[in-house]
Amino acid sequence: MAAALYFLPPPSTEAHFTIDQSWEARLLQTYPELLHLADDQAVNTQEGFASHEPSPSTRFFGKKYIEFDRTLLTIRCLEMILAGKYQEFVAGQESHDQLTLKSFLELKALGEKLLADLQISKDVMIAALVLGDMGKCPEIRQKFPEIKEPDHDDFEREWLKVLWSNPALCKTYERLQPRERELIGNASGLAHFGHIFHQEGGPEMFAHLASQQNLDVNVLNFALFIQRCDVAGARGHVNPTSSLAFTQKVYDGYMAVADACLAVLKEGATAESIYQAALRTRGALCGFQEDEAALPIRLAAMMRLTTPEEGALLKEALGQISQEYKQPLPCPPLTATYMPAVLVNKMEATQGSPADKIKAAVQWGLPLLQAGLALECPDGVRHCFNELARQAKEGAEGTVVVDSNGNISLKIG
Repeated sequence: MAAALYFLPPPSTEAHFTIDQSWEARLLQTYPELLHLADDQAVNTQEGFASHEPSPSTRFFGKKYIEFDRTLLTIRCLEMILAGKYQEFVAGQESHDQLTLKSFLELKALGEKLLADLQISKDVMIAALVLGDMGKCPEIRQKFPEIKEPDHDDFEREWLKVLWSNPALCKTYERLQPRERELIGNASGLAHFGHIFHQEGGPEMFAHLASQQNLDVNVLNFALFIQRCDVAGARGHVNPTSSLAFTQKVYDGYMAVADACLAVLKEGATAESIYQAALRTRGALCGFQEDEAALPIRLAAMMRLTTPEEGALLKEALGQISQEYKQPLPCPPLTATYMPAVLVNKMEATQGSPADKIKAAVQWGLPLLQAGLALECPDGVRHCFNELARQAKEGAEGTVVVDSNGNISLKIG
């Protein structure tokens, strides 16, 4: 069950946490579905190590709820972007890769243009962020048993179709005007921009978008902007007050994603041609040649490597593993999820130099990704590596298995 709400913050955290409680309380009153994220059974994204510092969830519920903290930070990042609060946004970022003021202002201008061109309020953007996370909540899923998709993004796409016919089933959705509901529904499921950013799949990542012949470019830009806000709050369970995740390198990467997605809409473009161009653009960041195999490029994207020096370390690590693991990573019809988290968590859990971290991720993670992708999932179900990402933090060993929901993990013992 979702947690009960404290109307006064626990005394042990009040002195240390600075976000205005009235802001949080107003969010929970306006978007009550947020409370479903304060649930021990909510599906937690397993990337990174959660901080034990005070956060919105500890302030309101007396305990840590990772997905609640993440979603609140995505909303806060959206508000910081639109309000031009650059210093607050980047306060927790390392100086060597801090988002530049120029890039921040470009993002702010995009948000403002969308509000004007689409004639919507900020509340519509917040609603899109809230609705996008509800597939992680067991109480929401129990109310809609007819929706079988395990992945929360796939769930959202089908859930919005149900809500369109009966808006009263969701207070956040019901508050929207019909044209605002239509905007969010049309933007949902155009493409999984995080998959494209991380090169998690093949041309199928662009296939649905390429089929949208008469798509309004503002709808695509709305979806891309919401994704950037979502990414900005991705480490809200580590730092709940500023964006650790949306650095300059990430900004540049998502600009490339936007360019690729917009290119799909041009006459004559195909999913295959756009995929190949995106692959080569990503490889160039790491100093790879035009004819480089897809495997190093995809791994570099998943591990978020962005320099020729890091590219060289990756190729060195690949040179030290068995030939059987150097085969191209398969691309299932439905792109697998959370593969980057497996590799990133292994890097973060490994002590030593960048070379040591990259080597550990390749030697431990790549064989497991290959093995997991070789297992069959039921029709309509994605391979999900979220549980394996959790096990990567622990350095677990075992046999790779898959369950009926596509969850890949190590069976230990």
